Amino acid sequence: MRDIWYLTLVVALASAPLPAPAQVSGQRPQTRGAEMRQPEPRPFALLMENRAQLGLTDEQVRRLETIRNRLEEQNRPLREQLRTARERLTEQRRGEMQKLTRQQRRERMRQMRQQRRPGGGPPGMALPPELRPIAERLRANMDRAAEEARDVLSVEQRVRAQELTRTRMQRRREEMRRRRPGV
Repeated sequence: MRDIWYLTLVVALASAPLPAPAQVSGQRPQTRGAEMRQPEPRPFALLMENRAQLGLTDEQVRRLETIRNRLEEQNRPLREQLRTARERLTEQRRGEMQKLTRQQRRERMRQMRQQRRPGGGPPGMALPPELRPIAERLRANMDRAAEEARDVLSVEQRVRAQELTRTRMQRRREEMRRRRPGV
């Protein structure tokens, strides 16, 4: 049960959105398809949105907010580094692709899709090696925050939070299935 709660909180924390290009002046819009994705809730949003249903006390809310704020503070520069590195990598790849013939571009795109699908997983699941250290630091921060948050909740609250998380995750999976053509 502890593992489910931990995984659930890590998933929720990992889904913290980056600022949209429109929110940051001077940035280009994201690649196609990005505008279709709904932003994930901020870390701890599920707990805060359902505080009454979970029976959180004012003290628990204060402690969770302190953990959340600390995590946001720690991860803000890392998210910015990740965003900047992704943009740089995208521009670099775009420049390389423009130098190729049409047939070479097709082959390169096929190779890139294969690289993003280790073990046949969905595209975008594997980070390029140069971005992994940043992602690992984000994950370590989120792991610490998840442990701290877990310690704030009672056993009953953890069980209720897991149920809420499962419901939300199931809803998101269903939404994604409806969006994918041919599924």
